[in-house]
Amino acid sequence: MGRSKRTPAGRTMVWRLLSPVLLATAPGVTPAAGAEELEEPQADMATGANLASTEDQALRPRTRRKARLRSDMTFDAALLAGYFSGLGVRPDSAPMSLVAVGTKGSLDGGWFRLKVPFDFQYRETPGADLREIKTRVAPVVRLQPNRWLWVEAGGGADVVRRPGWPDLYQPIPEEPADPPAPPEGYVPSDRFSFQAWQAKARIGIRPAKRQRIKATYRYRLSTWEKDPNFHPIDDPDADPNHLVPGDNEEHRVGLRWRWTSAHIKMAASITAFRRDYFYAYARDAGTGKTHASSGSVPPNPLQQFRGIRPAVTTELRFLDARLRCATTFGYDVVQDTFQGYYSYTAPRPGLRLRYRTKGGVALSVATNLRFRRYGPNSFAATPDWQPGMSGHPPLTFGDRRVDARTTANTELRFPIGRQQAVTIRGDLWVRRTNFPDYQPGIFPSLSNYDIQWNYRNWRVLTGLAIAW
Repeated sequence: MGRSKRTPAGRTMVWRLLSPVLLATAPGVTPAAGAEELEEPQADMATGANLASTEDQALRPRTRRKARLRSDMTFDAALLAGYFSGLGVRPDSAPMSLVAVGTKGSLDGGWFRLKVPFDFQYRETPGADLREIKTRVAPVVRLQPNRWLWVEAGGGADVVRRPGWPDLYQPIPEEPADPPAPPEGYVPSDRFSFQAWQAKARIGIRPAKRQRIKATYRYRLSTWEKDPNFHPIDDPDADPNHLVPGDNEEHRVGLRWRWTSAHIKMAASITAFRRDYFYAYARDAGTGKTHASSGSVPPNPLQQFRGIRPAVTTELRFLDARLRCATTFGYDVVQDTFQGYYSYTAPRPGLRLRYRTKGGVALSVATNLRFRRYGPNSFAATPDWQPGMSGHPPLTFGDRRVDARTTANTELRFPIGRQQAVTIRGDLWVRRTNFPDYQPGIFPSLSNYDIQWNYRNWRVLTGLAIAW
């Protein structure tokens, strides 16, 4: 959210009141993770103030002063309301309200800095049963012995609660009727809720004027709520398939180089990861079978992924940096280490425009594309398949799975005071894939699933944003 000018005396007084609480709780915070996705969001191109002038000042000779302990705290809040149509593969449409609150507290002692950001978000969807509550805390300690080197260590926790979401993999009735008909409803489940902890370390250097190099390591542990109808492999009625929890641990390393000037910012990065699942079993090439049942065939090993993503970003600045145009291009190479059922490559281009008038009106527009093309072992149709047969029908086109997803986001902000702004936000998500839809009694033949993989979802929200 945009920030307004703050009164130093006011924010110092707030920090003096709240800093003892934050400092008392920071050491006990559990290490954190971001949202539970197979891949990280694209590199952030947000640049705030003019980085070039800030870095140039840091590189000039200056008189050494005695370090003083300074404190600061800022707050952001937003109250939005609107309407949404579709949420992933869910076809629900309903009104939506969103409340978001964020704080950033810091203690700065010159060469030492402690940051304790906290975010809370509550989303309500009357009539759609898709309530969501998110909480995040991520304390970081930064040491900077000189102007050329800094080191960070931190952790945190993300807690996401999605109580009683209708489970598309638990339809009512469970088995299809004759003739097949759509489900009458869905069993509510908490299994889409999760908590994630992380610990990370970063080191940065300034090898030359206007350049920065940063190396990062992160460990993340994610645990998901277990549905009562999930039966693990050691259960007499073992069926660890679609209700399997997404518990996993991940190691991620990255290296990023950045160069900035008054009118251009360039960055290049490379990230590598390895992710191991605790309940999900790897799938056979083509058929996707796991053999994780109470039968005589031993189950496949647990699922494991590893991957790498190089990326480049370029941002151009015009009109005294009030107009910014950023392009991003990344390329994912992800390997399913068992037999390649989930292996894929994916180009990821992106474009973002930001414009701010002298009066403070701000407009931002962003679009991103991810085109996954899975490997030759990603699908195998059952010969002479007919509706109602077991096995796989043919793909709707091509000989291997593809999954193209496009997102578009826009936001318009009108300031109505030194600390308030009216905001209007619109989001669009489009997905196109050749994987055949799930249809009751047709595919899978013994299930009452009714899921369309292609969708066009949108959301429009408007409301008030405040920063102080």
